[in-house]
Amino acid sequence: MRKNTWLALRMKAVTMVMLLIASFPVLRAQTDVAIGTGTVGNTNTTYPVPIQGFYEGSRAQYLFRASELNAAGMNAGVISAIRWNITAMNSAGIIEGLQIRVGHTTATSLQTTAWDAFSGPTVATTPVNYQPVLGNNTFTLPGGFNWNGTDNLMIELCNGGPSDFTGNPTIPWTTGLS
Repeated sequence: MRKNTWLALRMKAVTMVMLLIASFPVLRAQTDVAIGTGTVGNTNTTYPVPIQGFYEGSRAQYLFRASELNAAGMNAGVISAIRWNITAMNSAGIIEGLQIRVGHTTATSLQTTAWDAFSGPTVATTPVNYQPVLGNNTFTLPGGFNWNGTDNLMIELCNGGPSDFTGNPTIPWTTGLS
């Protein structure tokens, strides 16, 4: 009886170790992908700018074509955060109620008189009052967004509040992309 108990405990221990090993997530290295090489951007009161505070509120959509993302070295997978580099603070203050949504889209260009729709599930941050900082401003996407590598990607930013009337920080952009 004692031998069977020892064997049963040993089998349980081996099974538990195997389950623990199998339950470890697959670890992948984080890869930062820069889109564009611009060095000039908006001013304190001009657009486009993803993190804006010049008027009480705004909504903006940015389209990234799959071909553009692939050319920059991005592959299908989970996008865990989005980052913008602020090169000048100007008179930027707290951005009220800033929320970011990310999703797939079938659009190949953005409309000028209407908002484009996402073509599937989106990931959104919780609206927060955000104080931009000089340098990298990183926004973590809750649970990440699983980009399929073939659809275009749309990023939408909304913000606004009664005190949100300071200025825009400068964020460089790239012109002339395909």
